[in-house]
Amino acid sequence: MREYLIRCTSGDWFNFKGLVLADILRPNSIPSTDATGSGYGDHIISVGDSFISYSYEDPGIQACVDGDLADEMADRVIREVAANLASATGQGAKVILISHEVFGANSHCRPHS
Repeated sequence: MREYLIRCTSGDWFNFKGLVLADILRPNSIPSTDATGSGYGDHIISVGDSFISYSYEDPGIQACVDGDLADEMADRVIREVAANLASATGQGAKVILISHEVFGANSHCRPHS
């Protein structure tokens, strides 16, 4: 499991007013499906047999990858989502890898249900 934080670099928080987050919180070049409501998080997508859940937290958007998605592919998905956020809001976005562990004591993510 990989856990990320997508932070706004030009302000305290992303300005989502008038935006459809379901279109922004998914990669452009990688097939994905909206899976919101099928587990924990404010928004969830599936990529192959894996799930990526997004939660809106004070420091930014937490993204948790649950499943067998290769690390490189998970990194690519999150980079594309950050680029979508920056493009849609006109604000900067920075991706921070928080952890890479299997739901350990330091992880804030929950397994997909």
